[in-house]
Amino acid sequence: MKVTLYTGTIDLSEDSALTTYIKETIRCLIDYDDLKICLIAPYGISKELKDLVEYIVYKKPKKKRFRYISAITHSTQKINLSKCDILHCFGNEAASIALINNMVKRKNCIILSHIFGLSSSESEVHAKYSLESKVTKKFNIWREKFVIKRSHGLIVLSEQTKNYLIEMYNISASKIYVAPIGINLEVFGELFNEDIKLHEELKLEGKRVILYTGWISALHGVLELIKAMEIVSDFHDDAVLIIVGDGPLKGTVERYIQKKNINNILLVGQVPFKEIRRYHSIADVLVIPHIKSAQTELNPSTKVLEYLSSGKPIVASNLKPIVDIVKNHAILVEPGNPQAIADGIIQLLDDKELSSILGKGGKEIIQNNSWQKVGRSIKEAYKDIYTRK
Repeated sequence: MKVTLYTGTIDLSEDSALTTYIKETIRCLIDYDDLKICLIAPYGISKELKDLVEYIVYKKPKKKRFRYISAITHSTQKINLSKCDILHCFGNEAASIALINNMVKRKNCIILSHIFGLSSSESEVHAKYSLESKVTKKFNIWREKFVIKRSHGLIVLSEQTKNYLIEMYNISASKIYVAPIGINLEVFGELFNEDIKLHEELKLEGKRVILYTGWISALHGVLELIKAMEIVSDFHDDAVLIIVGDGPLKGTVERYIQKKNINNILLVGQVPFKEIRRYHSIADVLVIPHIKSAQTELNPSTKVLEYLSSGKPIVASNLKPIVDIVKNHAILVEPGNPQAIADGIIQLLDDKELSSILGKGGKEIIQNNSWQKVGRSIKEAYKDIYTRK
């Protein structure tokens, strides 16, 4: 069976939770002798993959806002030449391009669309802060519906998302497959000693470190976390919040910090994925402050498993996809409530024994969430959708 993996606008040379998911999936799939894997992606070759898989690239513009148009222009011919049994599309942009190409060329290629998020939910939240999101909101929602309705099959990250799509779009359960998030046990399976050098570089002597890593957006509750830190400071003047990452809300966050004259928050920016563990090692408390929305109530966060692997205590929003993974191995707080987030952080800073218990318990959870397990789920999806052709 030949499967072509198509990433649309997603550049695999970039470093993010999404590209990590895709690259780890590819590594698992190429181990199956009965699968012939071809990858079509924007130019910006992933060094880890270029020698492992047939890799077809196409041009991409420097500005992200033009990437969708560029992908339509430069990738459709590559898709047509791949002559695959299944076209596995990562994200709504890739899937919509493949589906339209199928219609225009009157092809009957099986389109399997991998859904990572709900555009309807993301657009609703981001439109409050971004003019661009307001402008593109209706189109993104239409595109999502088009992909969900027209794809031959869908892969989602959780059973909650599967059930939501069945009810919302009245589609058959047999059309939807679940491939949850995973973690690289070779990288994250062992405890990582505190990185003294990084501690010194960031001038954290005598500080208690609260850490957030990931996308800086409204959905991820970063502003609520910053407001929580203003409360924490009244009880622990040695506490400092480190934010590792980038995103559309970064400018808003910077302006808020400046306006409030907050001096215990450090914005590090985006770092290579392999560096994340260094930051985990110096943290006293890790935080997942996601707000409540359709997106966060349906899809798990990739950082949950990474956090659990660190052996450090976690404060997390009480949302089902998070709870299903962490169980009782984290302090769960009301989503979007800075006071609740602050109370959780303070509780862990004040109770070393509880912090130790939660950290050790979380470390055990990740053993059942390998990327190999994710790969098997996707392989089964290929087999099922191909036999039902």
